[in-house]
Amino acid sequence: MNLFKILDTLKVKIEDLNSAERETLQGWIDAVDKSELTIQKLTEIMQSLIEAVEREIVGYEVPNGISALIFRKKRRIHLDARLKCYLTMREMLMGPDRAKKALEQAITNLKIKK
Repeated sequence: MNLFKILDTLKVKIEDLNSAERETLQGWIDAVDKSELTIQKLTEIMQSLIEAVEREIVGYEVPNGISALIFRKKRRIHLDARLKCYLTMREMLMGPDRAKKALEQAITNLKIKK
């Protein structure tokens, strides 16, 4: 499956993903197998991944020792980086749709002025 190759390239193991991310990955695999993967579906998937990471960040506990502090700080950095990647990917997926809507709005504004 190509998705596993992508994970390998990013050096992300299945074990590194939380349960929500695993379910989302399974949804991707199912969608690819059924050839039902659309931009809208990808955008929805990205939104669920973003929400999963946000929930994990919000549930982040205050460390109670130096070793926990170091481990959790690294984990927080990892979560922040993953969230930024997901947000960037969502923006790339939504870009053409936003451009189309902006163009339609500009055309509508031109028609009104005439």
